[in-house]
Amino acid sequence: MKRALLALLIVVGMLARVQRSEACSLLGPCTDITPAAKPTAAALAGSDGEAAARSALAFARSSKPEAIALVKKALLDPKFIDRIMKVATAERCVMPPILRALAQNPAKPAREAFVALVSSKVWGEDPDATDGSMRPMMLLRATAVFRPVTPEIVELWKQRSVPTSGWANVTTSVLADNATAEAVAQFEAMLRDPAFDVSSRISWLHSDLLAHRSTVALLELAGRLLDGKLEAALKTGVIEAVFDYQQQWFGMCPGPERIALATFSPDARRVLRSVGAKATKSRPAKALASAIATNLAELDRLERTK
Repeated sequence: MKRALLALLIVVGMLARVQRSEACSLLGPCTDITPAAKPTAAALAGSDGEAAARSALAFARSSKPEAIALVKKALLDPKFIDRIMKVATAERCVMPPILRALAQNPAKPAREAFVALVSSKVWGEDPDATDGSMRPMMLLRATAVFRPVTPEIVELWKQRSVPTSGWANVTTSVLADNATAEAVAQFEAMLRDPAFDVSSRISWLHSDLLAHRSTVALLELAGRLLDGKLEAALKTGVIEAVFDYQQQWFGMCPGPERIALATFSPDARRVLRSVGAKATKSRPAKALASAIATNLAELDRLERTK
């Protein structure tokens, strides 16, 4: 069963790379649930899974300690979770919005409640369960919006960054989405770790770094990677992720959306210029050098016309 779980995690991680659009996915469209207008404790405890989920979502967004206490108690109850997971598309459209709402809620009780989930065995891996990876998968993805992070969140990321765990492809996506200093540090550690094969690390650059190339912290990471000791192929991958875009990296599926330079903040533009100078100094292949020059020329044009 443990081998089957590891295999499932690897496949799900691979799918995370290609399911950038519903047109390229075997899954149907996903519409998130909406919060109940009048959430109640009775609905949480009731047999109607959808009604329970809608009340849970409303409570997860609340600033009231008593409401947060109710959803915390529910999310730590395996019976409640099972009831929610019986709702159609629950693993994509029902439970994730509840977890994200709680993770994004700035109220202290909400943050404490989310950390309690991370620390609970209820949301841990269960190699003996047929869906043993689903709960931890949903929880891990929800940490992408938990800011500022806590030691418990960082520890979870480290556990899911072990090369033999099967979680790496999902973890790097979460780390790039989160983009706090702690998340970027963990992403950098994984990119530098020779225990991961070079092709996997390049795929993280082409997907996760590329998808967030306007994020200052990740552009600064790109600069550090170009400065430090790193395999030549990985340095090329860094430059490609920041300055280029090739459909062949993503096969038949569309890749991440290309972020227009016009949307970059002044700080992002400044760091991009620095990365561009380092990339040019590394003497990349002609086509890649042209991509760098095109980006920098576009920056010049935007500066002149602002």
